[in-house]
Amino acid sequence: MRCVSHTVLTMAVIMFSRNAAAEPEAVCRESVGGGPAVHHGGRKTDVRMSAGYWNDNFAFDTPYDRRSGDGGDDFHTASIWVQLAAERSNTRRFFDLYYHLLTDRKRGIRTDLFAFRVLGERETRLGIVRAGAGIVACGDFGGARLQNGYHRLFHYVPIDLPYAHEETPGLIVLLRHGATLLKKGRLRFGTYEAGYYRSAVIPTNCRAGLDGVLALPPFQPFRSLCLHAICGGTSYFGRRTFLSPLFESGFTWGMLLSGTLGRTNRISTWFTNNQYGLHQLQFGLALTFGNDVNSEMTLHDFTFP
Repeated sequence: MRCVSHTVLTMAVIMFSRNAAAEPEAVCRESVGGGPAVHHGGRKTDVRMSAGYWNDNFAFDTPYDRRSGDGGDDFHTASIWVQLAAERSNTRRFFDLYYHLLTDRKRGIRTDLFAFRVLGERETRLGIVRAGAGIVACGDFGGARLQNGYHRLFHYVPIDLPYAHEETPGLIVLLRHGATLLKKGRLRFGTYEAGYYRSAVIPTNCRAGLDGVLALPPFQPFRSLCLHAICGGTSYFGRRTFLSPLFESGFTWGMLLSGTLGRTNRISTWFTNNQYGLHQLQFGLALTFGNDVNSEMTLHDFTFP
């Protein structure tokens, strides 16, 4: 699948800008480690809904690659993410759904990955801690029809691969910590450490590195603009599943640009390099609707699995 086009991004900006409320001062609310930057008082429950899409570097294949089927549309070919976030009295809850299309032309197989997670986040004296659990499963969840329907629509060669055998669904347990090392003016800089245990389907991993947020000067129709960047390492363990070859340890980095339209609407676009250890570029777009939940999305939300 191709990267989300500039046309889609432009239409989203126009749609959101109708709800934009002009404010004299823009504030960047993201923080390093996925934690909050400001606080609300009272007991009001704030809720937001986010949806994101990212895919591999298929957009940079040549026209011949796309029509011959020899291009880069392989491995982690497309991903969809939906998140519901709620906050009350400085306690945050997250409900995540992930849907990944995975292909492996070398081995001649494909599968779809589905995961659901429930997360909680709190601030401590040592930084922001997020923990949670969920389930992960793989099998035929319609990914082949979705991918090849797109290919036929744009006259690309379909990726006709059989589905691999299904595995027993597994348990997900995660723990992530983010600490701020430096906060000066528009810049925040810090560290992140995370562990993701999976009992089946995909290997367990650990991540650690540096991340930072820079508040950029806003311009119409954006009320605020923020740039989030990460760089670090990922190590996979327990490589016993048939999907293990699609996840390799290595160094990864990425950047996310996020803009606020109105009081609550937000649009974000990003790219990551070597996110899954396969030397692929991933490009994405996310839209957020809802009330003013403190903890905004960062690249950590898109580094699953």
